[in-house]
Amino acid sequence: DFEQLDAKTKYMLLQRAQEAWFGESRLKAVEAKDDLGAFVNVQLEMFLRHVRTNKEIDKVKRHMAEDVARPAEDGLAEGEIYRPPSFVGQPGQDVADEAPAPEASREGK
Repeated sequence: DFEQLDAKTKYMLLQRAQEAWFGESRLKAVEAKDDLGAFVNVQLEMFLRHVRTNKEIDKVKRHMAEDVARPAEDGLAEGEIYRPPSFVGQPGQDVADEAPAPEASREGK
């Protein structure tokens, strides 16, 4: 059942469905190029599907945003804790201890 899927999967499926419907509608529109009534019906069907699908996509986006904003067990939302890249060094480690002093490198020349 679609409603049982997680938000990311729903979003991906809705995006794929929308792309497929656009492709299908383009083909129908090309086939109906000589019949104005059929062409208009294809355009209206495409528009209505687009509106319905976009509403569902927006609902899923809001659900994903709520999941991200929901605090974790320690009171912080996922991604709120800053972790510096490994090349910056570890907390409590003095970066100056690792690099040679500029004067020492000049004296060695």
